[in-house]
Amino acid sequence: MHGQGREVLSLSLAVKLGSIVVHADEATGPSAHPYDVVVLRKLLGDSEVREWLEAMGPLVPVKRVSHSVPSPRDGKNEGGQDS
Repeated sequence: MHGQGREVLSLSLAVKLGSIVVHADEATGPSAHPYDVVVLRKLLGDSEVREWLEAMGPLVPVKRVSHSVPSPRDGKNEGGQDS
């Protein structure tokens, strides 16, 4: 969507980004629930969100690592080594 010479987020993208913020806040708060992480992963994998992130280019932080950090249940530490 465009509006008066500037880019405007679609309603669906705005809702997804708002959901990411709320679920990230909940996932890092005292009442964190595993559901928040599941929802975050789903939203971060959404094609519209990924396209927006790519389009933002240098305006968003670069990920510190190119690989995902294993969960504590898979028996590996953050460096990928067996624990």
